[in-house]
Amino acid sequence: MSVASTAVGPPGLSTQEVADRIAAGSANVQPNRTSRTYASIVRSNVLTRFNLIISVLTVVVLAVGHPADALFAGVMIVNTAMGIVQEVRAKRTLDRVRLLVVPVVAVRRGGRTVEVRPEDVVLDDVLVLRVGDQVAVDAEIVSCDSLEV
Repeated sequence: MSVASTAVGPPGLSTQEVADRIAAGSANVQPNRTSRTYASIVRSNVLTRFNLIISVLTVVVLAVGHPADALFAGVMIVNTAMGIVQEVRAKRTLDRVRLLVVPVVAVRRGGRTVEVRPEDVVLDDVLVLRVGDQVAVDAEIVSCDSLEV
């Protein structure tokens, strides 16, 4: 937590009030939403309408025809493998970027403006929004010079 400034404005919460709200479960804790799981990626690429049709046709060809005639099933396997590989690469990239971009929120606490992580914002915190900031939580506007969201 770093001190940003001591700008004039509402004093915000005291350290004790913040601790009380955290103990009461009134912090801005959100479920950890990362990208899809590996199992979800595999499932969505394997269980497709295209794969179902090709699988049924492969079974029919193997049942009544020559096994060499079922080589078209290779297209399904290659297509599925490529889709899985591409999505896994994208997932890894997004997960790495998510770790690099950690937002901070400016809040008024004890008469000072301090920067905290979004999950450290508690109920009744006074947020200080600056140009380019993301609004980390639902909030009530206390004062405003000009605001566009």
